[in-house]
Amino acid sequence: PAAPVPTREGYTFSGWNMDTPAAMPDNDLTISGTFTINSYILTVKYEYADHSVAAPAYTETVEYNARYDVTSPVIDGYTASSAVVSGNMPAENKTVTVVYTPSEYPITVHYVYADGTTAAADKTENVAYKDSYNVASPAITGYTPDRAAVTGEMPASDHEETVTYTVNKYTLTIHYVYSDKSEAKPDYVAEYDYNADYNVASP
Repeated sequence: PAAPVPTREGYTFSGWNMDTPAAMPDNDLTISGTFTINSYILTVKYEYADHSVAAPAYTETVEYNARYDVTSPVIDGYTASSAVVSGNMPAENKTVTVVYTPSEYPITVHYVYADGTTAAADKTENVAYKDSYNVASPAITGYTPDRAAVTGEMPASDHEETVTYTVNKYTLTIHYVYSDKSEAKPDYVAEYDYNADYNVASP
């Protein structure tokens, strides 16, 4: 009778080295069988979080139990769920999906006076790539910022902005009157920078 066909995970039986005799001969008999290792298809898909294609899929034929290491492509502004897809090939085709999510980068806003000195402490926050940012400028008594808020869309890199504060001018008015409140001299009217000294001699 024919010898039964053996099975082995990840391999295909190639056959016996000889036909099996119908009856046992009058001598020792050794029959050998061989196996051929199987190969399977490894597929790596690259997707964004919304399942749209981030990069072309990678495919490779890999022998059973062989090691594979597939480096995920770099996409500006995104972070891959796996930088390298690695493992040992199972006894079947295998598909792995790498998901790319927006990377976060710091935006730092500097606050300075017109002479370049510090007006307020820097603000730093992390914002995802392509997300909008809106960083309100702090109020500083006697000064006006060139932007009430720093706004924009986050690039794929660290980002810095500078807000400059200009000193405000205010009007000083001095009335000159007699004791009966009638005018003694025309008013003195002048503009001064906030916090500037003034010294006006009375006429």
